[in-house]
Amino acid sequence: MLRKVRKFVSEMIPVLLGVLLALLVNNWNEQRKDKAFVNKAFDAIKKEITENREELDKILPGHYAFIDSLAQYTKDENRSLEAILINTNGLQMPTIKSTAWKFYLGSNIELIDYQRVSILSGMDETIKFLEIKMEQLMEFATQNTPKTDSQTKKMFTILLLNVTDSEEQLKEAYEAYLDQFH
Repeated sequence: MLRKVRKFVSEMIPVLLGVLLALLVNNWNEQRKDKAFVNKAFDAIKKEITENREELDKILPGHYAFIDSLAQYTKDENRSLEAILINTNGLQMPTIKSTAWKFYLGSNIELIDYQRVSILSGMDETIKFLEIKMEQLMEFATQNTPKTDSQTKKMFTILLLNVTDSEEQLKEAYEAYLDQFH
């Protein structure tokens, strides 16, 4: 009986070692794949954030110039909002992307640390607020372009300042992310 137990144990040890080794190799391979995925995702997010920051760098000076033009013509009852828009070559809105972050959010979010998730989520919320503010601005502009009164121009200025505030916040968030996670 003792001999059968020894034989059984001696046959099981290699099998158990083989199974444990296979699990170890599989675990190592999964970790390697996860790390490669995370690095690729972070590179895509970083690239997208860099492009978004550059887009804001191009758009913001035009917004500030438009605000200056509005201030200059606020009391000019002969100049309509439309004329100011035409004079300043219109008003450009930034194209902000968050495709990489949303893809990552939908796939393996458990692989990312909370701090980074928190920062990226905050950026995403700021993008949503910016989009709402831009819609309000465009809706106001569409309804009021022929108007020449100072009240309309002041309201447009307030709405545009609201947009530029969100753009600046987003730009700062992008710069902080790039500094922290370079």
